[in-house]
Amino acid sequence: MNRRLQYENEVKEVIERENLPVSLDFVLSYWNAKGWRTKNGTPVKSFRIAVHVCNSIYVQRMRRLNPHFDNRLYQ
Repeated sequence: MNRRLQYENEVKEVIERENLPVSLDFVLSYWNAKGWRTKNGTPVKSFRIAVHVCNSIYVQRMRRLNPHFDNRLYQ
């Protein structure tokens, strides 16, 4: 299995298992743009943490766009 497909499968699994509002595309585009490296330049070690970072960014953006956005609906 190629690396990209492995990333997609693991990210999708975390999103579904934890019922997060962030999309697979958002997570993949965010981390692909960063080369799957943290702000310190170290490689991402945990897909779960990577997904939660993107989920936080996504929820913040949604709240700015729609003050009534409630991410608790996804829990």
